[in-house]
Formats: sequence, structure tokens, C-alpha cells
Amino acid sequence: MNTKILLFALGLLLTQGASAEGMEERLRTQLRSTTQQLQALQSQQAQATAAQLAAESQAKAAQAQIKQLTAELAKVKGVAEQLAGQHDSLQNQAQAQAAASSEQIGKFKKAYEELLVMARAKKPNAPGLRRNWLSVTHKCSNVRSRINRCTAWPRKSSRLTKRSTSPR
Repeated sequence: MNTKILLFALGLLLTQGASAEGMEERLRTQLRSTTQQLQALQSQQAQATAAQLAAESQAKAAQAQIKQLTAELAKVKGVAEQLAGQHDSLQNQAQAQAAASSEQIGKFKKAYEELLVMARAKKPNAPGLRRNWLSVTHKCSNVRSRINRCTAWPRKSSRLTKRSTSPR
């Protein structure tokens, strides 16, 4: 019986040793699997962090661009308001000039009509006026020729004095 117990104890020890080796192998396999999962998760976390940093960088760039575009928009609105004011001013000036021109045209038309009435009223006297004009023109030409003769006389006399003073 002793041998039986001994054999039994020996079998039990061998079984436990074999079982301890199997358990150690299982634990190593599980440790390897857990390490691989940890590495995969760390890699995913690194990718997620990189993606988050890229998204934050893009958000900052977009906010900066929004600020810049808002400033440009405000500047353009200011210029547009200034141009609108200038346009209104020029339009008012143009309307004032157009009104003044229309008023002046009205005055010229009225003066033209008055002159036309006066010319029509004097038209029957036109032949008499022409005779008077020709008479005045003839008298003016006579006076002009007399003036020319008078102004020419001292020149002729100065030629005479030069000849008389020159040595012969």
C-alpha cells in the first residue's frame, strides 16, 4: 500500500508539475496577447492624439482666417459707405447742375423769343438800316484815310530832314 501511495503521490506530483508547466505557458500566451493589445491601443491613442492636434491646429487657423476676413469685411464696408456717400454727393451736384442748366436754357429761350419778336418788328425797316449802315461805313473809311494821311505826313518830313542834314 505504501507503494501504491507512493505511486499515487508521484503521479500527483507529476500531474501537478505538468499542470504547472501548462498553466505557465497559458499565462505567457495571455501576457503576450495582452501586451499586443496594449501596444495596439497605445498606437490608436497616439493616432487619436495626432488627429486631435491637427484638428485643433486647423480650428485655430480657421479662427485666424475668420478674424482676418471679418477685419477685411469691416474695411470694405467702410469703403463702400464712403463711396456711397460720394455717389450721393455727386448725384446731388449733378441734379443741381441739371436744374441750373434747365433754368439757364429757359432764360436763353425766353431771350431768343424776345429777340425774334424784336427782329420781326424791325424787319420792315431793314432796307433803311442797310442804307444807314453803308453811309456810316463810307464815312468811317473817309475818316480812316484822312487819319492815315495825317500820320504819314511826319514820316515824310523826317525823311526830308535826314536828307538835308546829310553831307553832300
